[in-house]
Amino acid sequence: MAYLENRPSRFRLLFLWALVLLSGVSMGRSIDLVPLSRALETPDDIGPEQALEQFATSAGLIQGNTTFGFSQNYFWILIDLPAEANTEKQYFLDVDNPHIDNIRAYLVSVDTVMLLGQSGDRMPFAARTYKNRSNVFPVHFKTPEDQLLLFVDKRNASVFVPIVLWESAEFLQYDVGLYMTYGFYFGMLLIIMLYSLLIYLTQRAPIYLWYLIYVVSLFLYTFTYVGFGFQYLFPEQFQWNNYSRLILIVVIVISQIKFTQLFLPIRSIQKWVNRGFQLVMLSLALILAWWIIVPGLYTAYTILVINSIYALVGVTLVLITVALVLSWEV
Repeated sequence: MAYLENRPSRFRLLFLWALVLLSGVSMGRSIDLVPLSRALETPDDIGPEQALEQFATSAGLIQGNTTFGFSQNYFWILIDLPAEANTEKQYFLDVDNPHIDNIRAYLVSVDTVMLLGQSGDRMPFAARTYKNRSNVFPVHFKTPEDQLLLFVDKRNASVFVPIVLWESAEFLQYDVGLYMTYGFYFGMLLIIMLYSLLIYLTQRAPIYLWYLIYVVSLFLYTFTYVGFGFQYLFPEQFQWNNYSRLILIVVIVISQIKFTQLFLPIRSIQKWVNRGFQLVMLSLALILAWWIIVPGLYTAYTILVINSIYALVGVTLVLITVALVLSWEV
């Protein structure tokens, strides 16, 4: 009885804890620097002084946009300080895209260019100026006319550079709350993984094995996608950090299809749905094998490989929806 009487209070505590986690993520105010930015695209890896010269003379600058799409070139981004920036405060510059290959941040102040730091997933994680899953650079402005200059190398992929500025205390509070939220999410996935493993070892049914593979792959993909994979699992394996997500997407889709085939009576309802699943799995396996066997395929045909896999993911979602509807009607 005492346990039952305490249940409401325990639920309230759990609810309050969830609110604390969410408030830790949303608390604080960052300044979006993208509207204050100008960008230029260069085929060569030039220095910051040359980049500033091109900013002063070029008429084809990209204004207020740092989503550049697929490109084989380098990008330089020049940012004016926001009006609310205070020279007496310490800030953090946050470029929250963990999959940029190389990024360097500079402070342009009174005709001098000072390197703030470097980051990216094509250098050892320990070599980052500030150790964080994201690309973070401490900065202290000297004058209100200071500018920030970024060098971004993300060739052979879609280039997206979100740029925000935080006061140091607010960033640290936000970062702690974000890590707590991620810890809760990944902790729940770990519990599901262990529970699925226990059921599989007990029942020895293939459906539980495929579900376990699905959850493990989803865990690893998300862990890598948000930047923790490079920070904790493979801090010096540059290639694996870039390419593992593609492999994990394929494993997620195939395990999801196999689980659906075993969970729903697809073979007895519509054979064409089952054949569609088989064709998707075969296509994914061939693309993955081709990519592994042929050196340089991902670099040479990035857009083709990624779009083909995403198209097959879309087909899979359609087939699963159809299978659910047909199973419901039965």
